[in-house]
Amino acid sequence: MAMEIQKANPETRVFIAGKTNRGRAALLRGEKPIDITPAEYASRMARATHCALCGEPFTISQRKEFDHDHETGKPRGVVCSRCNKVICYAELFAKNTTVYKRVCSYLVENK
Repeated sequence: MAMEIQKANPETRVFIAGKTNRGRAALLRGEKPIDITPAEYASRMARATHCALCGEPFTISQRKEFDHDHETGKPRGVVCSRCNKVICYAELFAKNTTVYKRVCSYLVENK
């Protein structure tokens, strides 16, 4: 894990180190830190008024979340919390098609 942090942008390392326990837990799971400076992160979050995926405006229940590729650390965009969950599951299913097929079968069988 420490090696991955060393490879990241130095400003990003400072940003990641100051994150919540959730951010530190992600690093412990082997996720790459977001390769973005604190200033760029703040700017992109401030400019975003609608989800980059569904296009809906952000609300209290559908808050802004910064999406990034967990394998590369590459920032993707600002999405709502609902779409961020969808992205998470889509990445999981892309890696494990057996689980995806089970979910599809389950939904069809229990319609």
